[in-house]
Amino acid sequence: MKRQRPLSLILFDFDGTLAALRRRPATVVLPVAIRQALVRLRKHPSVRMGIVSGRELADLRRRVGLSGLSYVGNHGFEILQEGRLWVHPQALSMVPLIQRVSKQLIGSLSSVSGVEIENKRLTISVHVRRVASSRVGFVQQIMKKVLRRMPEGHRLLIRPGKKVFEIRPRLLWDKGRAVMKLLCQLPQGSIALYVGDDHTDEDVFRCLSAPHVTIRVGSGEKTRALFRLPRQSAIHTLLKALNKQSGDKLE
Repeated sequence: MKRQRPLSLILFDFDGTLAALRRRPATVVLPVAIRQALVRLRKHPSVRMGIVSGRELADLRRRVGLSGLSYVGNHGFEILQEGRLWVHPQALSMVPLIQRVSKQLIGSLSSVSGVEIENKRLTISVHVRRVASSRVGFVQQIMKKVLRRMPEGHRLLIRPGKKVFEIRPRLLWDKGRAVMKLLCQLPQGSIALYVGDDHTDEDVFRCLSAPHVTIRVGSGEKTRALFRLPRQSAIHTLLKALNKQSGDKLE
């Protein structure tokens, strides 16, 4: 009797990993070649795939546009797996607080050119990619001030990313714990591969040790990942290699 291969859970961050970063997050698109490679990889019977992102789940699904994948949005607070939606219950209870903070930030930061406040229902992203470097510290100060003055503001925390500050529930939950939740749904012995480029992906790298495989995209910053890809453009080469290994070689 032929022995069945263990399932592989292959997960990618979206912005900066599958898709190149842009000055405006709303303009980020998944390249056609990457989408085609994901479609081929998805077909292999021993592979389960997923996309993990800080984006809101609905936004992430719309930009990727592929069925048969697991989607993790809002840094792990939203998970769609095999058609079942899970939302962190404590984070869900903070939605009214997130709405109030978002409104305060829009008013308080209206004078800062280039700042973009993205209300993602469960979290808030304050994008500073188009903000003058001399003004980024001011943006961070205003964010801290808004949380200090807001009733229950202590229930939220500010976490920096690549040209962005994330305001999120102060809970013991993140991308890493969300990935472990996905992995627990697979048979024992399944191996995970995770590829990401941002500070929040380090939460996953901390959770996954050998025999799981972790890859950090980009050079220069310290990482807990086992391997590196030098630049985002190397993702297509990685996908080609994964497809070849799983028996579906790309032309």
